[in-house]
Amino acid sequence: MGCANVAEVTEDELERLEMLEDLLSYPPRFRIQFIADAVVERSEKVTVRFNQVHPLVKNTILLNASLELPLSPSPSATSTRSSIHLMTYANDLLLGDCLYIIASEGDLGKKWFDFGYRLGLTYGQLQDIELTSIDFTQCTRKVIIHWRDQNKSKSWEPLAEALAKIGFQDLAHRVKDNFNSPSVLESKPEDKEGHYKGVYCNLCDQYHLKPEDIQQEVPNIDSPPDMVDLVNLVAARIPNKFYQFGTAVRINDGYLKSLYDAYHDPMDRFTAVLNRWSDNDPDTYTWSTVIKVLQSHAIGAYAVAQDVKKHLTTIAEAAEHTPN
Repeated sequence: MGCANVAEVTEDELERLEMLEDLLSYPPRFRIQFIADAVVERSEKVTVRFNQVHPLVKNTILLNASLELPLSPSPSATSTRSSIHLMTYANDLLLGDCLYIIASEGDLGKKWFDFGYRLGLTYGQLQDIELTSIDFTQCTRKVIIHWRDQNKSKSWEPLAEALAKIGFQDLAHRVKDNFNSPSVLESKPEDKEGHYKGVYCNLCDQYHLKPEDIQQEVPNIDSPPDMVDLVNLVAARIPNKFYQFGTAVRINDGYLKSLYDAYHDPMDRFTAVLNRWSDNDPDTYTWSTVIKVLQSHAIGAYAVAQDVKKHLTTIAEAAEHTPN
């Protein structure tokens, strides 16, 4: 306040100091970013109120347009928007099923961009989707809708192939099995090794053993899993599937629901499920059960099941070459 000595501060100056303190402390200083979950075609002013503070905080802000649109939209742009708006599950079952399997149940995360690029969307389209979406799930959903709008005559294959190419073989098989019987045999390349490896899958370029072949072809399949291996191979790969896995191995539903409160991390929940299964039902606690559950329609983790089989084969081969 310009006073050289504290003793010289007057009552008037103290009052001015209190007033200045009030001015600096209210309203509070903070920054809020507003993100639209749809395209904002033109900028507009809106009033923002914060009612749960006293006194009331009110301010007017300008929401900038998401996209710079021409004054008279072109006929092609208008028809594109209207055709998307008219899409329903009734008039496009493929779109509805793919939206549910890929966008609702899957989690592409940041790979939604690669997914869209594989489907043939342009960089400009993908950039617009990114600018007008609030999360990765919405980005994935818009990618599927835009692809379908441009490819009404195509079937599910491009979607499944794009998923497999970006590393989501499990989701690719979920899409495939939804529209095509999983038991259909596919053509396979020339097998020069001369021994049975399973049914060749064109989708992910790998061999898959049929359920009836697993028991004979996979070593140590009836042995109980090592818990560390089981956690690393299964729980770490599909942590959010702990409830479905627990249901499949017949763990009490009440116990499964209690895990939501007991553990914050889904992987900890999955680990608890595996420990419970090991303690309560040791007769079914085998690698065979693990593989069958992973390949079930409820979980559909084909790639994880494939890695479990490779793990068991690798252990058996290493044991054969270990000197006694």
